[in-house]
Amino acid sequence: RSCFFSSKRKRNGLDSWYRNCHRKQSREFSSVYRKKFPGKVRRAIKLWREKNPEKSKAIDKRFQVKLRSEILVVYGGKHPKCKCCGESMVQFLAVDHIKNDGASQRKRLGIGSGTPTYGYLKRRGYPKGFQILCHNCNVAKYRYGKCPHKTE
Repeated sequence: RSCFFSSKRKRNGLDSWYRNCHRKQSREFSSVYRKKFPGKVRRAIKLWREKNPEKSKAIDKRFQVKLRSEILVVYGGKHPKCKCCGESMVQFLAVDHIKNDGASQRKRLGIGSGTPTYGYLKRRGYPKGFQILCHNCNVAKYRYGKCPHKTE
């Protein structure tokens, strides 16, 4: 029973499509449809977002949290922590441009910090030149050239 979707129209209460086959066909159709009618899809999404602002915000928030977690794991390991001081509270961690060129890179690319940067990193296949620092170490590195934790 768990392999099929439920259906109120069917006598036995189960849809005739096997769940995985239905998902696969749905994804294929969606992919083709999006390529064939990109403007129509964008308008439909925009309309849905206008009609469902709370759901839309919740979906965006879940996406942002998931993407940030993914980036932290890629650049900081399974249990991400600050490369300088070892801070491991995820709320305090940030992605750092090792060469301190983050502002100029974002300006050149026309993207903002945070989620847009995370999306950029994911689309580029997680390029080198980034590390995980806590916000304190990241700001100190930017303002003073090195973090106070570094004594050398």
